[in-house]
Amino acid sequence: MGDPGDTIELKRQQNQANKDADGEASAQVVVRHQDTLAVPKGSPSHLLPSSLPSPRVLLPILTVLSTILLIYPNLFALNTHPALSLFPTDINARFYLNPNAHIHRPPRVQSYDFVVREETRWPDGVKKQVFTINGMLPGPTIEMRSGDTLRIRLKNELNEGTSLHFHGLWHPDGTVSQDGAIGLTQCPVPPNGTTTYEFRTDPLQSGTFWYHSHHATQRADGLFGALILHPPAPEGHRVHQEPRWSRVGAELGLGKRDARQSGPDGTKWDEEIVLHIGDWFHRTGKVMFDWYWNKGSGGNEPVPDNALVNGIQLYDCPRSIRKITCDASKGTRPTYALQVDKVYKLRFINTGSLAQSFISVDEHELYVVEADGTDIEPVTVRELAVAPGQRYAVILRYVGDMPLEAGAKFWLRHSLDQSCFKYPNIALDPTPKAIIHYIAPRTITSMLSGLIPTSPSHSSIDVAADPTTYKWNITDGETFDARTLQPLHTSDRVLPQPTMDPIVLYVTTVKYPQNGHLPWGLVNNTSWRPNEHAPLMTQIAPADWGSTGRPRPDGWGPHEYVYQTSKNESVVVDLIINNLEDGLHPFHLHGHHFWPLHVANSARYGWGSYNWNYPPSLPTTAPAMRDTMVIPLRSYAVFRVKFDSPGMWLFHCHVLVHLKSGMAMAFDVMPDLVPEKERQKVRESCVAYQGIQ
Repeated sequence: MGDPGDTIELKRQQNQANKDADGEASAQVVVRHQDTLAVPKGSPSHLLPSSLPSPRVLLPILTVLSTILLIYPNLFALNTHPALSLFPTDINARFYLNPNAHIHRPPRVQSYDFVVREETRWPDGVKKQVFTINGMLPGPTIEMRSGDTLRIRLKNELNEGTSLHFHGLWHPDGTVSQDGAIGLTQCPVPPNGTTTYEFRTDPLQSGTFWYHSHHATQRADGLFGALILHPPAPEGHRVHQEPRWSRVGAELGLGKRDARQSGPDGTKWDEEIVLHIGDWFHRTGKVMFDWYWNKGSGGNEPVPDNALVNGIQLYDCPRSIRKITCDASKGTRPTYALQVDKVYKLRFINTGSLAQSFISVDEHELYVVEADGTDIEPVTVRELAVAPGQRYAVILRYVGDMPLEAGAKFWLRHSLDQSCFKYPNIALDPTPKAIIHYIAPRTITSMLSGLIPTSPSHSSIDVAADPTTYKWNITDGETFDARTLQPLHTSDRVLPQPTMDPIVLYVTTVKYPQNGHLPWGLVNNTSWRPNEHAPLMTQIAPADWGSTGRPRPDGWGPHEYVYQTSKNESVVVDLIINNLEDGLHPFHLHGHHFWPLHVANSARYGWGSYNWNYPPSLPTTAPAMRDTMVIPLRSYAVFRVKFDSPGMWLFHCHVLVHLKSGMAMAFDVMPDLVPEKERQKVRESCVAYQGIQ
């Protein structure tokens, strides 16, 4: 059974999504508080102050507190979140995280019920058919602690199949059948069908992850959500053993204890916010891909029409050159309230389909502390590049000249990388923005007044005036280079040596006459075309797989490149990936992380492939591990991987039209050690899908 708090949180998110679906474009934003309001009972006498405030001061406060406790007896429960209890109508509340509900408890089963539907929404004021989970776009935010077991009961109410992939998560118990890769580890969940994903997360893994559909182009239409793994608090720092500091206690004169979250590097912060960022198309993913999968496109990827932050944005309707249904009043400027006395951790997830996002906040520096779930040696930058599929966590630091005061507003700039746009789209605003709005500290008086709904001003933000701040003038020394990131922990800097010869891959897009001049994505001259009705894990017994590393027509077909690393032993191998075209490719590996040892600059002439006569100098210590990394145009990269998780794992470009057109392959890792129950689960996933076209 899952924790009741999880069900309450999911229902709260669902109720808010239903309200948003009715056309409300609220601009209200509420700070999510993590401090409890209860004064600890039975406090030892040595903790009490020598001089208390006068009874005349205490009486009104205690009277109101007593009244609130009578009305809301569970208000101050440890696992509730004041922002959700006090202001449940905030459209952004579900993106403010609550780690204290997870880091001080033992591992448990986290259960969710997901219902996937197609609905009409106006994310940026433009009407579009989108995919929602429990009525939400993005889907529900999943918060867990390392070592929890995730259980999702998924009901598919679409008229097509679907699946969920848990991007970046390891499967320590060999649960490859729960990876969600259609045609590889499962058949699609059929229309009106149900399935249950269940697996234990790795106790040693934590950070920013996400889940998304791995079927067709559903991700482009909103079928995704955040998944956060919080590391457990250090031993001796237990909430139930030591009462947390509360602002009530501060105003009553009780001694303060530091209740901030603390990172492995000693960095402290008070609140966490997750931000889904990414490009957005006003056409559906299917229409977008059908346009691309046509010789008339010339292989040029469709250019997005906007960029969303947490599923919303504004759009200037007259900009569009296509026929659209647009109502600017239904768009919403993404706005986030930050208290001036608190430090914030922002978790960025690029959920987009094509473009890198460049993120900056005027008059703030970004102190980068995590990349793809890896704690890194902190790096301070003014602009952060996030490719599709990648995640970063940053501490936001104000560095402006003037003192920071309540009411100050700053632009959070979300610029799309236009280098991958092959043609102009005048309908696109290439620099959409969100607002960071600082508000006054939440005192007990303001928190109590917020409980009494006399005016919406208690929980709203004045958004009438936009920020007047200016974009950073970014210099070379302030740019972000993902190739230079180092792991935080000394133990993570040990780099294992290869135990087998390198695997060389060539990736490109071609338009052959024999293929009707359609843009086929290729890996080593094969184009991924998995059989939705017969996943590869069900086709051949482990003993029949070869180890040649070449596609075998009698084994898995000419369109599916599968490389078997070994039958029953883990291996360490260098992947040399050559990008033979004029566009970058963010490559993602399922079930594993890798060490990006070398990522070459784009070649000015030629294709910039790996030169065996002049190999690069590789590091002797390990860089920060990643699961998604950009390979620049006309360039190559060397990724070192320890393949130690039995199963079949996809390796593919995370640009959606590239994946859909075939730019993918798979690694068959230790097939002799895959539990038979995992293969049986793959077979069972196909029973209900038989006969579906």
